[in-house]
Amino acid sequence: MIEGIVLLRRRSIQPKRQVAAPFSRPEEGLVRSSQRPRATSRAASRPGSWRALVVALLLAPAAATGDAAGAGDAVELWLEARDARGRPTTIAAGDLELYEAGRPVEILALAPGPQAPPRITLYFDAVLAGPGTYRRGADALAAAADELTGLGEVEVVIADPEPRSVLVTGDGLALAERLGWLGASDRGRQALVTLRQRTLRSLRPRAGPSPPAAAEAAELVRRAIDEELEIVAGQQQHLLAWAAEARGDGPRVLVLVADGYDLDPTAFYRQHLTAEAAELVAGEPATWRFERGLEETARALAASGWTVLPLVAGASAIAVERPEEIIERPSPADPPRSGIFPGVVRRPHVTIGGGKKGQEAAEDDLPPASLVEPQEPLKRLAAASGGEVLGSADGLRQLIPRLAGRYALVYRSSLAAGAEPRPLELRSRRPGVELRARRWVSRSTPPPMVAARLRRLLAGDDQLDGGFDVAAVWRVTAAQEAAGEALEGELEARLSVAELAAAEVTGLERADLRVTIGWQRADGSVETRHEIERGQDLRALADWRYSTSLAVPADAGELAVLIENLADGRWGGALAAIVRADRAGVAAADLPQPAVIEILPPDEELLRGRVRFTTRVLDRRVARVSFLLDDEPVAEATERPFSARIDLGRSLRRRDLTVVAYDAAGAELGRNTVILNGGGGGLDVRIVSPEERRVSGPVDVEAAISVPLERRLDRVLFFWNNEQLATLFAPPFRQRLVIPDGQPGYVRVVAMLDDGSVAEDVVFLNGPQASERLDVDLVELYVVVTDEAGRPVHGLQKDDFTVREDGVEQQIAAFSDAGDLPLTIGMAIDSSASMFVKLPAVQRAAVRFLESTFGANDRAFVVDFDSRPRLARGTTGELDRVVRAINDLEADGRTALWESIVFSLVQLQGVRGRKALVVFSDGADEDDEFPYRACLKLARRMGVPIYLILMKREPKKENLGLALLTRSFTARAQKLVDAVGGRIYYAKDYPSLDEVYAEIERELRSQYLLAYYPQRSGGRGLWRDVDVVVARKGLRPRTLAGYWQ
Repeated sequence: MIEGIVLLRRRSIQPKRQVAAPFSRPEEGLVRSSQRPRATSRAASRPGSWRALVVALLLAPAAATGDAAGAGDAVELWLEARDARGRPTTIAAGDLELYEAGRPVEILALAPGPQAPPRITLYFDAVLAGPGTYRRGADALAAAADELTGLGEVEVVIADPEPRSVLVTGDGLALAERLGWLGASDRGRQALVTLRQRTLRSLRPRAGPSPPAAAEAAELVRRAIDEELEIVAGQQQHLLAWAAEARGDGPRVLVLVADGYDLDPTAFYRQHLTAEAAELVAGEPATWRFERGLEETARALAASGWTVLPLVAGASAIAVERPEEIIERPSPADPPRSGIFPGVVRRPHVTIGGGKKGQEAAEDDLPPASLVEPQEPLKRLAAASGGEVLGSADGLRQLIPRLAGRYALVYRSSLAAGAEPRPLELRSRRPGVELRARRWVSRSTPPPMVAARLRRLLAGDDQLDGGFDVAAVWRVTAAQEAAGEALEGELEARLSVAELAAAEVTGLERADLRVTIGWQRADGSVETRHEIERGQDLRALADWRYSTSLAVPADAGELAVLIENLADGRWGGALAAIVRADRAGVAAADLPQPAVIEILPPDEELLRGRVRFTTRVLDRRVARVSFLLDDEPVAEATERPFSARIDLGRSLRRRDLTVVAYDAAGAELGRNTVILNGGGGGLDVRIVSPEERRVSGPVDVEAAISVPLERRLDRVLFFWNNEQLATLFAPPFRQRLVIPDGQPGYVRVVAMLDDGSVAEDVVFLNGPQASERLDVDLVELYVVVTDEAGRPVHGLQKDDFTVREDGVEQQIAAFSDAGDLPLTIGMAIDSSASMFVKLPAVQRAAVRFLESTFGANDRAFVVDFDSRPRLARGTTGELDRVVRAINDLEADGRTALWESIVFSLVQLQGVRGRKALVVFSDGADEDDEFPYRACLKLARRMGVPIYLILMKREPKKENLGLALLTRSFTARAQKLVDAVGGRIYYAKDYPSLDEVYAEIERELRSQYLLAYYPQRSGGRGLWRDVDVVVARKGLRPRTLAGYWQ
């Protein structure tokens, strides 16, 4: 929601420099299918019908369908006309009247069909859709896949809760297949119903204390309503931020799969309260908050040219539904049977990974939670945008030909770029004709969408890319902060524009730029302020600069700045670095310089051998690029695109690749470093500058920050001694400090993650002695001890163990029971085609294992492998995300087991503490290209225990060749797990999977930690044999067989 829009008083605007990246949208996991030829639409087949429209468009500077446009530009409306019986009817321009903000406007042209094919988005809101709506919606859309792709390109987006594009295609078969899998999943979770069920349980406890008193019950309901508002507002913000990034010509159609929500949640809760408690919540001002969010969302979507078609595909009163389980998945080669997705049979069950949520309502003897009027906001969304609510598959089928038969109306708008959206009213002069068209128009990004972008920026979303490079710094006065008053200071922002002219971007001679500044209030709302700078000539500038005096509340969080070109919709944003300008240790540093060169990520995730690396150069002065591998020069390029083929070696290991850009005179312009095969290690901070330890005066302090996967860097703090001088939110993490002449002290850099994790580095300057480094290796062994029956043994002491390295006994420096230490666990699951029938049972067993094993400080990741491995979910401490990733696996392809183990081990590189890898596969490796030796070598080097679960398949006696292959495979697998202290388990059937996972859990909770400082001779690069002995008879210790020094 957008609040507090205020115009700022500009103090100065000065020129200064760089390039806008081409526009791209964050589409994690995107599958782009080749587009097949489609039949020509009815409108396009009649060129004469476009003549008037084409003439009108030629007279106009440009046409817009919600994107930004220049003043007086033509605007296109997509409209439908129906007769009194609801059937499509023909109309002419003379039959219509159009009003913008209450004033009549001239209609320039009217013709059947839009000037470009519509872009159709199928948007699945997994938070606000129940499993039934989610499933039925996917099935209905799959049945209409050919008709949908006949209209135009179709994109499938899943919002759970953040939107993620999973498919863009013009192929009906590819679309039907993807939707079929969505329909077979258990994604829809209707968070509002779950919340209401939980609140009812608090209001009506089954046992223990009596129901809460009226005042307490009313407070419970108020908190529940606040949480409902947070859920709904969050999904609205995600939708608006995603919709704001849409580009391209033609109408935009949003099929929204969701159940909706109640505008007045108190209507539900009052039914379950006493009269006294109901009266206390009767005056709760909930409705206006939901109404405001709905109004802003509807207005922004309509003004941006979206036609919203909510697809609820369910009952009007949405209650807790019990999802359905896939109990049979025949091979894709089997003949189709019935249903939208052939070969899928369902029955009721408790949601995989959901515990007993599906049964709670019945077991608790509580009335079912429900939504009362959830379709009301959906109806208003549709009405504002010229759409309609679809309640069934039949309604969808009837709608598609009507979409194809809609009209394109063109008129010239008097709305200025950057102005607030204006209402539109379309009237028919013919009686009995009903018109559907959007009711709002805007010629720039509507303010609620700008606020949604700001929220994403403030939340640390590093995937935002609107095509502009922006940097900002806020120089504040610390004395006011100490007094708890508003913070005042000078905000400066820079837009890099040097490369825009080279990229043939038009309109630079008179650009209208909107600057939006925002911060988050203590209550979570976002305050935004904006100013429009019109007529800016950017052609001869390197940088366009903006500065203003600014005061914000002392309890405000980060400060974000967005700069948008209203002519073409390009934008950029940044979190402003916060500098304590009044403190003696801070220099008046300039804004961070823009990037000069970037290394483009290669297609493969596991890199070894000779690999070609290409750069993206962002500065025209670059004449030469040098490539460094682990700080050693290995290649040089003198022509664009400045690429080189680099030998990474035969083994898979972490490598640092750096590119350095030089100008024609040999001066360095900039550099970029990427970590190859880095995995999902922990947070790391390293001060890389200054290298000289005796300094004075202005000194640039720079830090290199390594952030683990699935985590977000919150901020980086710079200190001189104990005084905090600067806070940075984005790279480069470089700050200029003023060091008093000869004064000893230390520079400290602290990095903080979004989960509260902290890491720091300290460098002492101007001390009496030079810095020294002490290279001491501490070897940690995680040991499992089992008895003769294979059961883990507890209660052993330090004196029960003896450790030898290369035959030399070592002194144990540390000993502890490691079973409760934080654990990072990798779950690698075979999803090859042979798993098609088995996969659901394997998913359920894996989820039950994680739910039983996962501790508060544990982390996990999921690797999905068939013909090649993929990271389905990076390392995270959020169990629900890991469970969803496991439940989303789909069966296809061959089995690349050794490569997948290597891929999984790479994810554990750099991870500190206890680690384990659990791998499930139904057979031997089928990939001849990836060598087993590489897998064994990396496993030995890393020393992570591997637990390999195999579905036991006995070859027939007469098949001697298969028997030999099976024995060879199992021998290799056994050698692999023995090298790292792991185990192989053979599961005979699905029920035995739970027993296997339970045994792995017992092992992980029965580990001992032995640590020692090795007493050894010889240099590095040698293999060290490790042997652990337990003094007690009949006990067998298992740990890694050795390690590379």
